[in-house]
Amino acid sequence: MENEILAVKIQNAVNKDGKDYYEATRGNWLANKNRVQKVQFVAGILNKKVVCVYKPLTWQTVEENGKKRHRFDGEEADQQTFN
Repeated sequence: MENEILAVKIQNAVNKDGKDYYEATRGNWLANKNRVQKVQFVAGILNKKVVCVYKPLTWQTVEENGKKRHRFDGEEADQQTFN
């Protein structure tokens, strides 16, 4: 079984901005609109370790500093997926 996985570094959002893992992982990411629609899981990377995995349910496009970025609403992946 193949899954499309987006891995994102979240250390700045967690350490500097004080966001929780979900808010740090969900976006706003500079990514191809068509590509993110295929993503099945988003992994949050903190200090070179996967600390959380979410399953996007919907994606939104937002504009930030004149650039289109993407963020998701989703749910935490089950422990089996995380492992």
